[in-house]
Amino acid sequence: MKNVLTTCVILLCIVSLSAANPYAKADNDQNRPVVKARSEMVRYIPATRQNDVLFVEDWAGTWGPATHPDPLWDSLLTALVGAGNFGWFVTLELDSNGPDLATMEQYDLVIWNCYDHWFSAPDPAALTGTDQTNISNLLFNGGKCWLIGQDILWSGVPLSWMDTHFHLQSAVQDYAYGIESTPVEGQNEIAGFNMIVMSDYESNPFYADDLTPDPAYAHSVLEDTDSSAVVGIFYPAGDWASAFWSIDLRDSLFAYWPAASAMVSGMLTAFGVTGVNETPGENPIQTLQLNVSPDPFVRVTTISFEVPVASHVTMDIYNNIGQHITTLIDGHQSAGSHSITWNRTDIPNGVYFVRLTCDDLVSTTNVVVTR
Repeated sequence: MKNVLTTCVILLCIVSLSAANPYAKADNDQNRPVVKARSEMVRYIPATRQNDVLFVEDWAGTWGPATHPDPLWDSLLTALVGAGNFGWFVTLELDSNGPDLATMEQYDLVIWNCYDHWFSAPDPAALTGTDQTNISNLLFNGGKCWLIGQDILWSGVPLSWMDTHFHLQSAVQDYAYGIESTPVEGQNEIAGFNMIVMSDYESNPFYADDLTPDPAYAHSVLEDTDSSAVVGIFYPAGDWASAFWSIDLRDSLFAYWPAASAMVSGMLTAFGVTGVNETPGENPIQTLQLNVSPDPFVRVTTISFEVPVASHVTMDIYNNIGQHITTLIDGHQSAGSHSITWNRTDIPNGVYFVRLTCDDLVSTTNVVVTR
């Protein structure tokens, strides 16, 4: 299908000077960004306290976020592992290598996001040869890597390499062709969580791959509920732990924050990454405490929370696909412990999420409504 699309674009260019289609991969190939000085192309922000996670934005200059660090992942990791407990590595040029082995081995988990990098030979693949070697050595030395990218195979990363390191047995490339969003549902370690993901920053529609994990090693953790395609697999055991997702939890408007937060939290737990509230020596002023009781509840529950400093506080309720249900608090709160009663009215049974924000701090927990 991609070859047909590319051929059509070439013919159209020969016949006429019509405007380029911003969603066509071949057209975007002709409109690459101006390459800046190499010194501007790689940026590294190390963790300052505890090296829980290293997040890699690989060639984010075209297909990734407009600002760096990636606002969504920055917010998620700040909320889940704590500011200062994760590092950031950004490459903004097509042939720039990601972090070296020594840098990656300083962290408990490397989350490596290639976004929608799809350029293929003669251009470097989404993972350069050096990147592939470094990730290989990381895993063979007992490290952990969560790889994300919807066109990693199309770009030229060998399926054999993906099988060896991420236990990807096979894939149907571009099962989702030219769509803007798709509903996904967690399975196994992140079962029960649903959201709608958007195509990567609206640079291109989805061209995600349907993944088949090697059943002897890996299993599905994320599914496209429209097509039942597997878009995320996980290998939790053995000499290393690894995951590969062909869809990012893209939610640039933060509309599905509770579900995205729950999914990432579940994956971090499965990888054995310490949560912010469990981090030894963490200063309590940098955390929010949130508790719901009773849970599950039929009609009324009490939500208790503690904020570290006097500030503007919001508390919102979302359903399990990220739709906003109600706002319980939106105003100034003094430092210390508080509680509020939530009396459900006219909402169906199911899983809901309570999201508490105080300045830059965010805490999310789920609650079950039943009869």
